[in-house]
Amino acid sequence: MYACNCCSIPTYKIRDFGDSVKSATFDFARMQHRMNILPYPHRHDFFHVIWVTQGSGTHVIDSVRYCVKPNTLFFMMPGQIHDFELSDDTAGYNLNFSAEYFLLNMRNDVAISDIPFFRMADPIQALYLTDEVAIQLQRVIDRIEEEYRGERTGYHDIIRSYLHIFFLHAARLISVTDIQDHASPNIVLARRFRKLLEKEPITLVSAGRFASMLHITERRLSEATKVAEGLTATEVIQHRLALEAKRLLAHSEFNIATVATRLGFDDPAYFSRFFRKKVGLSPSEFKRSMHADEALNA
Repeated sequence: MYACNCCSIPTYKIRDFGDSVKSATFDFARMQHRMNILPYPHRHDFFHVIWVTQGSGTHVIDSVRYCVKPNTLFFMMPGQIHDFELSDDTAGYNLNFSAEYFLLNMRNDVAISDIPFFRMADPIQALYLTDEVAIQLQRVIDRIEEEYRGERTGYHDIIRSYLHIFFLHAARLISVTDIQDHASPNIVLARRFRKLLEKEPITLVSAGRFASMLHITERRLSEATKVAEGLTATEVIQHRLALEAKRLLAHSEFNIATVATRLGFDDPAYFSRFFRKKVGLSPSEFKRSMHADEALNA
């Protein structure tokens, strides 16, 4: 893993994988054919699923380091930063898709958030498969690959259905009592807020700004987020702000004052106090800890 020396972490689109990509909204590929196309670390503007079937190493997603071993599934949402350190024999599958692609034949506009791997609050980023589930998923991934290569009539509709089946099989490994939660008005409102939060440039702003964009009061917005996530709207914003700060500190060469300015803090000292309160480390301590992890894994 290395620090990006450019002005910001690059954000890639599906088309950036090259001429072999058939669509701007969905792509399927063997992992070994895609590992060296885009420089790391980077972000995507699409949902990114990786199934490692062979190999070893580490995978860092938003400053959290995961062990890579055979039959590991990784799930990433748009905007997340990730980086790899992998053995030369690593193999597997990449599934890349936009929300619009996945939702085209789903029942409503929150279906993707009903999948536990893609919930905005505490998403599941890594899943280590049992042999039984790996066998089931292999059958599904084989069908996806067959449809993608064959391009027969209706193949995108079939792929969307198989994608949903793939996620439901994987979700059986986790303790989720009701994946399809038939979202209440509070849940729907909280998800609309989260989508706005991911769409807008993240800076130190008040919850009232987002409430106005949603045409509700700040109090009503916080009522919804308390039900959905156990946090007030202000706390959700602060959590997202701390995450973006961690991304910039871990993956860029910006100094602390520059990170503070980019995130809307006029006073670097106030930013440092905010960061320590949310993360438990000062910005400089966090940055050093990330570099220490890199050195240990060099």
